[in-house]
Amino acid sequence: MEQDEKGYINTGDIVLYNPKDRSLVLLDRSKNFIKLSSAMWVSPTEVEFVLCKCPIVQQSFVWAENGADFLVAIVGVQSDM
Repeated sequence: MEQDEKGYINTGDIVLYNPKDRSLVLLDRSKNFIKLSSAMWVSPTEVEFVLCKCPIVQQSFVWAENGADFLVAIVGVQSDM
């Protein structure tokens, strides 16, 4: 990913910024489908939905750039399981 002229990295995500604690909350994506190098169209939101059906998964984030070979997933699991 490249930074724009202001130093921001544009991921295509729609977020809510909390200036008090400088946190971001992911609300949605402006691009809902990604075309992988295999020509397969994938919806990261749908993959996140499937991952979160697992009882130990608290949250998930799936990302890839168009033309990528694969998706990347970050999964947060429950610590008490």
